[in-house]
Amino acid sequence: VFPEIRMARVDMDAAARRNVVEKSLRAFARGELDLLAGTQMIAKGLDFPGVTLVGVVSADAALFFPDFRAEERVYQLLTQVSGRAGRGSKAGEVVIQTMNPEHPVLRAGERGDWELFQANLLRARGQLGYPPFQRLGRVVLESLKEEEASASAVAFAKAAWLKGSGVEVLGPAPAPLSKISNRHRFHVLIKGKSHAPLREAILRGRKAVGNLKRVVERFA
Repeated sequence: VFPEIRMARVDMDAAARRNVVEKSLRAFARGELDLLAGTQMIAKGLDFPGVTLVGVVSADAALFFPDFRAEERVYQLLTQVSGRAGRGSKAGEVVIQTMNPEHPVLRAGERGDWELFQANLLRARGQLGYPPFQRLGRVVLESLKEEEASASAVAFAKAAWLKGSGVEVLGPAPAPLSKISNRHRFHVLIKGKSHAPLREAILRGRKAVGNLKRVVERFA
C-alpha cells in the first residue's frame, strides 16, 4: 500500500540474526526508517520522541488465549505500546485492530482506565475462583506418543483429585500449544485455597504417572 515506506521487522526471527535488531533500532532512531513492524519486543522500553502513531494488529489473538491471565496481559500490552507514541513534543495516536471493540478490556485500555479494568477483572476472577481468590496449579504432561501423554494426563487427574482434599481438578485437556518439538502435551489445572493442598494433589498425580519423563508444574 505504501511502497515508499522504509521499514524493518523486529521479532524473534530478526533477533536470531546477529545484530539485526540493534541495527534496525539505531536506524529508526536516526530517522533512516519510517516504520517498525514487530511483536511485543517493540512494545516495551523504547523511547523514540518522533513516533506519533502506534498500531496494534489483531488484539483479539491474545485476548482469547486460554489462560486466566490473558485479559491482564492484553491490558498491560496496550498500556505499554500506547506509551511508545507521543513521547516528544507532538501528540501521539494509537490504533487497535479488533473484532470486539466493546470488550471491557479494550474499552478500559482505550481510556487508560486502570481502576475500571481492575474492578471488572477482580469481579470475574472472584466468580470463577481464580487468583488472587484461590491458588492455581497447572501441570503439563508430555510424551513423544500422543496416546501415552493423554492416558498419563487422565491418570494424573484421577489421582490428583481426592474427596475432602479441598482441591478442584479441571481437565485433562490438550495444552494450548499441544505439540512442541514432536512432544504431545496435555495439561491439568488444580484449584485450592492454598499452595499446600495443591502440592499434595500434584504429588499424588506424579506417583500415578511415575514412568513419564516430562511433567512441568506452574503455580499462581
